Amino acid sequence: MRTNQRRPSPSALAVGVVLWGLALLVEGMGLVQGEPLVLGAMLARTFVLAAVLLFGVLCLVDLVLLERVEAPRFRRALPRSLSLEAWSDVGVELRIHGFRGSGVELIDGVPDSVEVAGLPLALDPERGDVQRAAYRVRPLARGDATFGTATLRALSPLGLWRYTARLGEAEAVRVYPNFAATTRFDELVQAARTRDVGIKRQRLRGEGLEFHQLREYRAGDSIRQIDWKATSRKRELISREYEAEHDQRIVFLLDCSRRMRTKDGALSHFDHGLNAMILLAHVALKGGDAVGLLSFGEERRWTPPAKGAATVSRLLHRVYDLEPTTLGVDFRGAAEELGRRQRRRSMVVLLTHLRPEDEADVLPALELLRRRHFVLVADLHPVELDERLMRDPEDLGEAFTALGAWEALLDRRAMHERLRAQGIRTLDVSPATLGPALVSRYLEAKRGGGL
Repeated sequence: MRTNQRRPSPSALAVGVVLWGLALLVEGMGLVQGEPLVLGAMLARTFVLAAVLLFGVLCLVDLVLLERVEAPRFRRALPRSLSLEAWSDVGVELRIHGFRGSGVELIDGVPDSVEVAGLPLALDPERGDVQRAAYRVRPLARGDATFGTATLRALSPLGLWRYTARLGEAEAVRVYPNFAATTRFDELVQAARTRDVGIKRQRLRGEGLEFHQLREYRAGDSIRQIDWKATSRKRELISREYEAEHDQRIVFLLDCSRRMRTKDGALSHFDHGLNAMILLAHVALKGGDAVGLLSFGEERRWTPPAKGAATVSRLLHRVYDLEPTTLGVDFRGAAEELGRRQRRRSMVVLLTHLRPEDEADVLPALELLRRRHFVLVADLHPVELDERLMRDPEDLGEAFTALGAWEALLDRRAMHERLRAQGIRTLDVSPATLGPALVSRYLEAKRGGGL
């Protein structure tokens, strides 16, 4: 327990105000001339004085009883980690004994960056000395979220004093990018419903892939899949079945410049990029590939490609407190550093927010990467441009704003067409659909033998 306070309760203050008013009334009666009134004033004064003394004794007794109450003990049960914009439960355990049955409430020290539901917690000591309850939290920012001390408010045994105490210790929990989508993906894979989240699976072509087994020919199989020797022996069409190659590498090139601070809704483009990265990393690791990361901007963090389920946790630890800076972007420097660190051929996914004026800087960097790697540019589409075009202009100013948005979209399309003309694969998608779009493009490249 850090600190505690004892103050008169609202009921005690109300009684005190009444007694004070009666005392003023009695004093006023004493100023009036006349023997009957003077006698009545003396009796009233005696009654008020007795009431004040009795009330004082009760307050003193109640304070003594409050001092003898066992100090409350508090314990908070935080999750091991929190996920951005996902609701989680926080449990509390409180040992209280001797307080009045009503008016006991607990307010936990929730950080400002966390949305909360279920506080304050109303507790009833008559249900037992140990009280257990829970409330829900939803973090709105990544990083370390520090929960401060909790505040307990209770009434004394007679209800004449309000007891306030600070309980517990400050505790920090890490807020990671939203990895709840990975669980959703696994559930849909088991139900063969990945299209529900916008992920498209491509048929295997059998080129550049690993041979898996022979099976009967199925409608839609490529002629190249037919095994003619097995067909002649069986006297029926037999196809080769392939599976995507394992032991490939995915490296995320994460833009941490100021443009990634752009927000579409509650999350920035940077947070949307992190969520999509974690989803694709999860899918790639389950497919047997290795995943790595290089962030570039004011702070560069390198995680070499690695396999295994622990790699997702490693990536989460590396980026949970990473934030875009106010500086510009150096695409060329990032490409050169990645070229030094990752020499084996990989799928390089550039997560960024391009502008037409970036083309002169980004194109040489992409050309440098493309000499050795399979490069995919995931360009976050500015949704506000589409929203401006969807609104009907109400005046000349809004009309010019809509015209500017249309020109910006045309410039983006032209830039992407020029990048594709140079052999650069691009994605121009909204932040909300980035994750499924990335997974679909990864599966397409992997199954088509592009990696």
